[in-house]
Amino acid sequence: MASTQGQFVWFECMNRDNEAAKAFYPKVVGWSLMKFDGPFDYWMFAGEGGPIGGTIDLRDDPAGASAPCAWMVYVGADDADATAARAKELGGSVLAGPIDIPGVGRMYVIADPQGAVFSLHQSASPDYAGPPAETPMGGIAWVEVLSKDQATAWPFYEQLFGWETATVMDMGAMGPYRVFGKGGRNLGGMMNAHADYGPPRLRSYARVPNIDTAVAATATCGGKVVMGPHEVPGGDKIAVIIDNQGIEFAMVENAAK
Repeated sequence: MASTQGQFVWFECMNRDNEAAKAFYPKVVGWSLMKFDGPFDYWMFAGEGGPIGGTIDLRDDPAGASAPCAWMVYVGADDADATAARAKELGGSVLAGPIDIPGVGRMYVIADPQGAVFSLHQSASPDYAGPPAETPMGGIAWVEVLSKDQATAWPFYEQLFGWETATVMDMGAMGPYRVFGKGGRNLGGMMNAHADYGPPRLRSYARVPNIDTAVAATATCGGKVVMGPHEVPGGDKIAVIIDNQGIEFAMVENAAK
């Protein structure tokens, strides 16, 4: 099986109203819906390359009754047990797991040393190679790690997943912006989450064909825009939004190649 260690493999909207999530994201991002064949109400979001994540009502899971609504980022692990143990050695915490879903894989919920939460995922399929190298329309094109202090947050991820720094950009008063990746492929960025940015967390960016259209649909569907749309270095355009349940999400329109 190809290594998926450190890749972003799945994205999950943890909410308290699945119907609201199912109404919002297909209209804003352009995803289609696919029902997961399981014992609970789980729907998958699909872009042009197939399913990229799903939506789950936390009220259906007693263990998640008190969990905050948020987008959960799943990071690939070749050995979830060993990676979870290593996360603890590096100063992180195991919040839940192991969680085994037949035919899907083994999972853990992890908090990094600063409290940013993500999940580990070890696929049950020996043929799973991770997401495609080029993000199709509707796929998650970028993940940001927002930290209290990236100088101390970075070594945790570097040692846990083997992420490599591609470049560090000076963002002035906002501090440095670290672009990271693995195997020559950029995966996301890391920046300091100043007081007005909220707590440490991982933020996902879905690729959309037109950021202005997506922003307009956000307002029409009961959400709001909290940043952008604006152009970033390289020519991409981004926007950060709050959905119709108060959950943060982000979108990117890639510059023409």
